[in-house]
Amino acid sequence: MERLIVFVVVLVVVALLYVVINPLHSGRNTIRLAINDGCAYGVCIAAASFRYLGSDIPFELFGIDFGWFWYTTVVYLTLATPAFLWYANRHDVRF
Repeated sequence: MERLIVFVVVLVVVALLYVVINPLHSGRNTIRLAINDGCAYGVCIAAASFRYLGSDIPFELFGIDFGWFWYTTVVYLTLATPAFLWYANRHDVRF
């Protein structure tokens, strides 16, 4: 159940970031995209830390036990990378 809570929080944050916040605020500006992405990651880490900091709850991913921090980081990268690539392709972001 803990894995699902973190997954849903990260999914909602990433969806809001790439569907609502970035189109309104960042557009094609890569600096603003990076800042927004860092803030979104911070929100995910903060949400997970409020719930799981100090607990020894193992988060299993691919048969490996992670702590809440690394689980949140891996899930965020797994969900945010394809979302960013979709956004960059759709909005013609140049690097």
